[in-house]
Amino acid sequence: MDLKQRLQNHLTQIVCNRDPYFAASGHFFVQQYIREQMQQWGTVETHSFTVGGKTHDNLILNLPPKHSQESGNQGNHILNLPPKHSQESGNQGNHILNLPPKHSQESGKEGNHILNLPPKHSQESGNQGNHILNLPPLNKGGKGGSPILIGAHYDAVPGTPGADDNATGVAVLLELARAFAAQPAKYPMRLVAFDMEEYGLLGSTQYAEDLKQQRQSLRLMLSLEMLGYCDSTPGSQRYPAPLERFYPNTGNFIALVGNLTTIGDLIQLRGTIRKSGTPCELLPVPNRGLIVPQTRLGDHAPFWDRGYPAMMVTDTAFMRNPHYHQGSDRIDTLDLDFLTGVCRGLEVGIRGL
Repeated sequence: MDLKQRLQNHLTQIVCNRDPYFAASGHFFVQQYIREQMQQWGTVETHSFTVGGKTHDNLILNLPPKHSQESGNQGNHILNLPPKHSQESGNQGNHILNLPPKHSQESGKEGNHILNLPPKHSQESGNQGNHILNLPPLNKGGKGGSPILIGAHYDAVPGTPGADDNATGVAVLLELARAFAAQPAKYPMRLVAFDMEEYGLLGSTQYAEDLKQQRQSLRLMLSLEMLGYCDSTPGSQRYPAPLERFYPNTGNFIALVGNLTTIGDLIQLRGTIRKSGTPCELLPVPNRGLIVPQTRLGDHAPFWDRGYPAMMVTDTAFMRNPHYHQGSDRIDTLDLDFLTGVCRGLEVGIRGL
């Protein structure tokens, strides 16, 4: 099965009314579909948060970098904490997490991988809903460096099947998971399906805040936000003033919108995506996007606000797509060849970072 067919299959499963309150059954079905797809490639962690007494889940898949799978180490791999964290310090025991080789940061070809964690890092520590493994030493120049986080929200506004917004982003997220699991990239990959974007970026805000509080670094964050609507008609593309003076008026490109710390990555990704055959434009945004508020309409914005390098990958939403937040946002309005080209270009581009 080729990439285009796999993307279409994902869309068939994801495109439905899936607002977490007004279409709870659809929302649950899509969440389970994403979990099942991710579980093909590794352990899926759940990052839970509460809104108005209701629990919501971000789904997380961590994939190791290329050289960690090629290290050739054998035997047992043990990460020991400093003496002050040992059992001799008076703490009430360590927590040992046994990881299969493919999930270990030091994954050799054989042997057990044992990670000794103090109680405060255990999932049994009582930290409600936060199941992120915090390993600052490895995230700061260690095995593969800091991860590249790729995110897409899976909820939709009430009354819309949400094909472009944002089933396209989730479909590409799942295919990038497949690609980077089969052939790891230079950096660790963290793929996150965010909930509650349509209610004010709530899932990504909570996740970004938790990362900041834990002092976890990121190589880059990419938010996949509507990727499948293309219109080659002149005049089909609109912009916030005065950007129309500098960009094409035909809506047949994918846009990269990043904060100033991502300028190098923006230029490199644009070049790679263009070489793959998909038109691409970039927009560097100063001051967290506050000057052009439309640039903040995605799960990248909470990462901008916390100082992370982050960009949105988008077909520009309502600046092009007349079906945005409408009941007409269906699969038959999408350009699947365009979506396939975006997915291919992103994979090649991310590998080159």
